[in-house]
Amino acid sequence: MLPPMIYAFGSMELDLAKVELRDNGEPRSIEPQVFALIAYLAEHRDRMVSRDELFEKLWEGRVVSDSALASRIKSARRALGDDGRTQAVIKTVHGQGLRFVADVQVRQSRAAPVPASSREEPQTIAPEPMHGVTSRPSIAILRFRSTGAAEDWSTIADGLPHDLITELARLRWLFVVARGSSFRLRGDDLDPREVGRLLGVRYCLSGAVEISGNHLVITTELVDTGAGDVVWGERYTGDVQDVHAMRDEIRASILASLEIQIPLHEASRARLIS
Repeated sequence: MLPPMIYAFGSMELDLAKVELRDNGEPRSIEPQVFALIAYLAEHRDRMVSRDELFEKLWEGRVVSDSALASRIKSARRALGDDGRTQAVIKTVHGQGLRFVADVQVRQSRAAPVPASSREEPQTIAPEPMHGVTSRPSIAILRFRSTGAAEDWSTIADGLPHDLITELARLRWLFVVARGSSFRLRGDDLDPREVGRLLGVRYCLSGAVEISGNHLVITTELVDTGAGDVVWGERYTGDVQDVHAMRDEIRASILASLEIQIPLHEASRARLIS
């Protein structure tokens, strides 16, 4: 089960649903990428996060300088009332990475409540205007495509998206289309904008499974169905013999990424529209 969407520490609250950092209940001004840095460290507070991992997750593998990361870390500490000497919230592990060391309490999101039944089963939503700034974001998870020998591995193509639907449906801030609706849409040339029109969703997550010999490749892509733009994508590789362990790891990775990428994109959309 995914954690609730508010991380509280000291006088601070990090609200992933609202993309908001609050100090004693008052929002603090913060850049989206700085917010993403804090959120990622807070979500992975049980371990050290390497600098390479931060480059991959925050800059999606683009080549940037070390000073760019250092600048974001400095801004994050300033927003949190921390500094490089005290390191009471973000601790530097020299030569390796960062750790979120503040004592965190996880709380329920203050987003508008959804029926209790959605905690157990994915909810089916009615079409809603995709460009409403105040409406909660909505997403359809499509059945993953299978190519080559992967056609014999429907447990991944069907099972992984089903797992994602079940987990995401537990989030109070996100509408999720039920499997029965989203899995009816198939085809390699399916236009995400058409998915948005048919299902009334703002986001669409699709994927592909490919197996060559013992080599397993799973790719995923999150698209804004209004503009047709790719918001986030990832590629996972491994040995087909480790398929069950990979399925769990990939599911957790995708869920963690969506929890960050969707709120960040929502914040960007809101700024553009306003």
